Amino acid sequence: MIKKSYQLFLALISMSLIAASSSEQGEQSKKWILSGYLHSSPTKRVFLTIEGNKIVTVSESKPDVDESILQVKTDDLIFPGLIDMHGHIKYNILPLWDRARGQFKNRFEWREKFPPYKDAVSFNMRAIKGDSICSAVRWAEIKALSGGITSFQGIGGDKKCAKDFGIHNLELPNEYGLTQTVRGMTDMVMPGLVRAVFEPLIAPLMSKNGITYDEAYLQMLHESGVTDWVNDFVAEPHNLANGLKLLVSDDFGVGLSGNSLETFNSMVPKIKSFLAGEPHKLPGFAIDKQIANMSVWLFGAGDSKGYLAASGNEAKAYEFLTKGGVLTVDGKVRRYIGQFETGVRKSAIKYFNLPDALGLMVHLSEGQRKDAYNRTEYKYAKKFGLAEKGLVIIHGVGLDDEDFKDATANDISIVWSPFSNLLLYGETLDVEAARSAGVNLAIGADWSPTGSKTLLDELKIARRYLDREGIKSVTNKDLVNMATINAARAVRLDHVIGKVEAGYQADLLIVKKKKKSDPYKTLIQASQADVKLVVLSGEPAYGDRDVIEKVSVAMGDASKPEAMPLVKNARCGFQKALRSLGNEKNMSYPTTAQGLSDELTSKFGAYAEQVKAGGKQSEIANLVSLDPVYSCEDDKYNERFARFVEDELEQNARQRGKLRVDTKLLETWNPLLSDGEDSDEEEAKDEGEK
Repeated sequence: MIKKSYQLFLALISMSLIAASSSEQGEQSKKWILSGYLHSSPTKRVFLTIEGNKIVTVSESKPDVDESILQVKTDDLIFPGLIDMHGHIKYNILPLWDRARGQFKNRFEWREKFPPYKDAVSFNMRAIKGDSICSAVRWAEIKALSGGITSFQGIGGDKKCAKDFGIHNLELPNEYGLTQTVRGMTDMVMPGLVRAVFEPLIAPLMSKNGITYDEAYLQMLHESGVTDWVNDFVAEPHNLANGLKLLVSDDFGVGLSGNSLETFNSMVPKIKSFLAGEPHKLPGFAIDKQIANMSVWLFGAGDSKGYLAASGNEAKAYEFLTKGGVLTVDGKVRRYIGQFETGVRKSAIKYFNLPDALGLMVHLSEGQRKDAYNRTEYKYAKKFGLAEKGLVIIHGVGLDDEDFKDATANDISIVWSPFSNLLLYGETLDVEAARSAGVNLAIGADWSPTGSKTLLDELKIARRYLDREGIKSVTNKDLVNMATINAARAVRLDHVIGKVEAGYQADLLIVKKKKKSDPYKTLIQASQADVKLVVLSGEPAYGDRDVIEKVSVAMGDASKPEAMPLVKNARCGFQKALRSLGNEKNMSYPTTAQGLSDELTSKFGAYAEQVKAGGKQSEIANLVSLDPVYSCEDDKYNERFARFVEDELEQNARQRGKLRVDTKLLETWNPLLSDGEDSDEEEAKDEGEK
């Protein structure tokens, strides 16, 4: 029976429509009418005419349309679909991490100096391999839908998993009728390489000579022997002798006698002896690895060409310089060139210079406000010439008032993730100062290990935190704008999404209307139960079961919608449904929520059995199960979420010193001063991981 508060009038009743073929129904259902109350004008009923993926009209008058046109009448609030501006999507199959208690100074501390992080997150993600990664992405997208999210960021290297599903990923092309995409980058500033190369070799040249980064960088290349190496690569014939000189500075007398792999292999004893002595003095295992790298560098592997077959141009020279095996140029310099200068800086500048660039989203200044390292990252971005229009800063907690002013002047936006920041660092962005400086602020839930399950929960934490701090200048409307039009503006899509207006993409969220309640407050207080309908590119995709089922019939769907939740739980007390949009064909992984749940649960289960068979209690204690779609299914999460701002936040602050001592986190540690191995190479590989 259809509830009074959400009546669905379908012209499907007419005999002519019932008799129509599925294809005819599909044609007729391309245009449909949705009515309800706009969040911006909650006292007046409006009618949205939706055709294809667009809102065609928004009117207070009921459109005069043929009775065969689908009409969905609601007594609820119509918002733009929510835009989650920060995430690491595949990791949203993991539950909240209980070891994050506000004790960390910056993101590198828990990534590099706190083994329990990898024991909890990376350890459990080993269960998910191959096509199951795509299953994890799909599961995360369904979780997002359940909270009214229609677009989100953070697909990273898993783009193939998100293609052709309903929810929009900012990093995928053609999601908004545009070929250009938003770019995601985990780290714009790599402290290990800043410490090893920029500070000792480039910064002094900039300071002493009053020159730009680019000028100092070129001088550093000359002084470190890179320029001569590149010139030799370009100018000299590509034979075995010259290749060996480029690799280890000695051709071992090979001359022009041969360029074959057999010749190289015959020289291996000589090369090993050379590598064991001055100046390299490599141990045995390192010598074997070096020989293998040299062989690949010279002769290639698989479809990859080696030096002997490579063209002799400058671009190719820099490519080969940064490959394994080259000992004639300092390894730190080579990593700086390959990982930062080429992989980050030049890539970012090239993107900024595109006429249709949307936004480059990067983690920057994530940690405590006054952490010595955290306060430097934005300033390093400026030194590198990367604090430019189009930059979207994720977190930005360490920015000061001058940084905020500079960000505003350069049209740089910031994404606020309060729950994640408070869980990890006990502090978050100075929202009041950022707004006062005019910074465009968006919001993102980060990821479920240290963040909210949905953006609805993130908005609640944000409101509760602001109230706790006595910050009244940030209104409920401001928060909703952060999740809609501000987010769209940050990535230059504010002409496409973020509003309920004619001409905009029909990405919509319909939320249960409450009597005499401010609509923005209603959304912030809404639970997943209050999500009545989610529309993706004009297609009703998820919502109340009775509504979705009738829409599915009217739209002529080939398959019935899937009833949810998957787990019977009296605490949830609602019934939703997920409609198949017909674009999941020929997938090598499950396409239903139940199928995804079964597969991922099975993978976690099999992994748990494997770990238990190993008998290590420390590993067994770290095992987790699949994070559910609905918050109401997770008692542990609910209990912590409910008391976090008002209780745990202060408790964590009191215990912070003891927590740091107990886990051997040193107050003196700074990623710019660390003597440990650089972790930048590992972290730069996957944009999807924090």
